[in-house]
Amino acid sequence: MQQNKPLLIGVGQDFRGDDAMGLLLVRKLKPILSSVWDLVESNGDGTLLMELWKDRECVYIIDAVSGPKEPGELYHFSAHESIPPADWFRTSTHHWGIAEAIEMSRVLQTLPKALFFWGIEGRIFTHSDELSPEVNAAMEELEVLLLQHAQL
Repeated sequence: MQQNKPLLIGVGQDFRGDDAMGLLLVRKLKPILSSVWDLVESNGDGTLLMELWKDRECVYIIDAVSGPKEPGELYHFSAHESIPPADWFRTSTHHWGIAEAIEMSRVLQTLPKALFFWGIEGRIFTHSDELSPEVNAAMEELEVLLLQHAQL
C-alpha cells in the first residue's frame, strides 16, 4: 500500500446481514479503484483502524450503522467536523470501534488530514448472509458517490 493514495476501509462482519455491507462494497470496488486508492477490509477494531490510517492524508470509512434513521438512509461525516455517535455501532463485536478510534486519533493528533465516514442505516444485524433490500439499494448509491470522489 502507498501512503499517498487515498485509503478506503470497509468495516463489517461477514454473515451478520447488513453489517457485511462495508466489506462487500470494498470487494466490489477493488477491481475498479485499486489503481488510484488502497482498499482494505476491517472488522472495526479501533486500534487496527488507527494503525491502518496512520500516516495517511485521506481516508474513507464505510460501515453499516444502527442509528435513528430508517434502514437504507445514508450518513456522511467529516471527522474534522463531527464523528458518528459511538452508540450507532452497538451491534459491533468490538467495544472500541470507529467513533473511539477517531476521537483517540484526534487527541493524539494522528487523525488524517481528511477522514470521511459514510454509513448506511442497517436493519438486519443477526446471522444472515444477505443484505436487507434497503441496504442493498443504498449500497449502490454509495458506490456511485465513492466513484465520484475517486473522479472515475
